[in-house]
Formats: sequence, structure tokens, C-alpha cells
Amino acid sequence: MARKYYHQRRNGHRIDLGMLYEKVSKCYLYFLSKDYFLRSGLRQGWEIEESIDKLAFIRLGFSSFPVDQWSATETTEERVFAVIEFLYDLVEEPEDRSDQISDTGFHSQGWNSFNRTGGQLAFRNLINEVLGEYAGGYQLSEIGEIELLGSDGLENILHTEVLEFDEENVDSKVRQAVAIWKNRHSGEEDRRNALKILADVFEWLRASKLLEEAMAKDDTSIIFDQINSFAIRHHSPKQKTSFSKDIWFSWMFHFYLATYHAAIRMLRNSRNQE
Repeated sequence: MARKYYHQRRNGHRIDLGMLYEKVSKCYLYFLSKDYFLRSGLRQGWEIEESIDKLAFIRLGFSSFPVDQWSATETTEERVFAVIEFLYDLVEEPEDRSDQISDTGFHSQGWNSFNRTGGQLAFRNLINEVLGEYAGGYQLSEIGEIELLGSDGLENILHTEVLEFDEENVDSKVRQAVAIWKNRHSGEEDRRNALKILADVFEWLRASKLLEEAMAKDDTSIIFDQINSFAIRHHSPKQKTSFSKDIWFSWMFHFYLATYHAAIRMLRNSRNQE
């Protein structure tokens, strides 16, 4: 992880859309200058090949190149995020530079091979420094999708490995809930659904008599008291409805996810000791 400089550490530094676009443009130019997009028809100082611009329009629905010359009206969050994902699919690290001779006898230096894995890793590491500063914090995942990082101080739990336990009833459902939560397009109802999915996992663990193996009865009651006190799963006049969804949904989701990780690890340890 790259270290944060003074201006980034100060007062929880955040950038707006305009600065996001400027930084993404500079990332693009940086990798362009190092020939990371060479095989896609993008090279510093050369005209952009029509084929890559056409492909970008087909895939994204808008003309993307040159990436660093968009107008103010063209610069939207959707477009910036989309072009980041598109560039991630193109980037390759050039390797093994050597002298080359063309059919006409022209001498030049060129690359003998390209490493997509290395290129994508370098691109993702740099672009994530930028995305982490934007708005509430985003990141480009290993599969090339931009997703929410999570609340400040809680983002690590969103990326903690889902350990193998019960694929059908637990593991797959937790992954589904996390995917919904991290999706940058998720709205209030989507996040409510992610909470419901995690609550259902705990219901299954309780019904299977597994939850009581990992937690004391008083602790398990806290889990269900929280979810049932708010208008999330059931419809009851006793439930709280006038609460800040952004704050409480986020708190409850991270609370449930952290509790799941603790409970599953205790259950796995217990099984290994038997």
C-alpha cells in the first residue's frame, strides 16, 4: 500500500469528481508513456487507432479517447468509472526490450512480450490510490469492477475471506450479501436486502443449533434484537422507522459481518479440535 502524503492525511482528504477525472487522466498518460497499452493500439505521440476507439464505443456507449481530453459535460462519474474498467481490460506490462529490425531493414527497439497480470496489478495499485480518495472511497477489484470500499475504519471486514463452512446455507449467502453491499449501484433497498441475507444466515445457524456452540445465549439474542428492532425484515408497529438509513444500515451490516466471521471461526476451531 502506497503511503499517504501530508495533504492526504490531513482532515480525511477527499477529492471531488473534477479531481478524480484529472488523476485518472494522469494515470492513463503514465501507463501510456510506459507502453502498457501498446498492443491495444494506444501509444504516446501516435494517433489513436480507430479500432480501439470503436471498440470503446461499442463496449461503453461513448467515445473515450483521448481519455485526457474530455469536456466538462462528458466528465461524469459513470463515464470515469466505466473507462477505468475498460482500461483495466487493456493494460499489459511490456517485458524484454530489445533491438528489432523490420522487413525493410529499419532498426528500432521494441518489446518481445507483454504480461497482462503484471500490467493489471500495477494499474490497479495506482488507480486504487485515486479511487480511495474519491467521495466515500472506492476500489478497483481484481476482476476489474469498481466497488465501494466501505465505511472509514471498517473497510477491511468487507474484504475478509469467507472461510469454507457450509457453501449452500452460509458461504454463498455471505458472499452474495457482501457483493450487494459493495456494488456501487446499490441503493437503500439493495442494502436492506443485504442485511436480510446476513440475518437469514444467523437464523439458519440458530435453527441448526450451531450458533449456540459459538456464542452464549445472551450474545445471540443481541444479534436478533438489533435486526428486529428496525424496519428491515418484518413489518410491525413496534419497529423503529425514523432512523438514518445510511448510518444504521452501515453499522448493522458491518456488525453482522464481523459477528459472522467471529462465529464461523469459532465453529471451525471447535470442529478441528474434535
